[in-house]
Amino acid sequence: MNILVSTAETQGRRESDFCFVPEGEPVMVGAACDKDRGDPDGGCGCLRSLVGFRSHTATTTVKTAVAEGMTREKYISEYLAAHLRTGFPEFRGTRLEAGMLFDAAQMYAEGTVLEYRNGRLAVRKDRGRLTET
Repeated sequence: MNILVSTAETQGRRESDFCFVPEGEPVMVGAACDKDRGDPDGGCGCLRSLVGFRSHTATTTVKTAVAEGMTREKYISEYLAAHLRTGFPEFRGTRLEAGMLFDAAQMYAEGTVLEYRNGRLAVRKDRGRLTET
């Protein structure tokens, strides 16, 4: 199964790009602040980035990578554990977010680079689609 992991590929395509997550680290949705609400290019960057499971740092670019032995349930469990390590409590949408990111990763061929903006993923470097949206 595919998962989304951090990558520095295509960094710099947007002036507001950044990548502080080690290459290949699985990513999750981070908390959004009031400062950036509605503006993915705001000063904080929370609306244009995903956060590393371990480093809890952010990146604007991710790619699909094969994770041997990964299942949807295992991914959601690891996502939830990573989320709880941030110090934020689980909220109603945490498991839904995890499932949505996992499902999105299944749509693209390995190595497809995506950007995250305002809760949406968009292709930056296409390696092919595996399923239709």
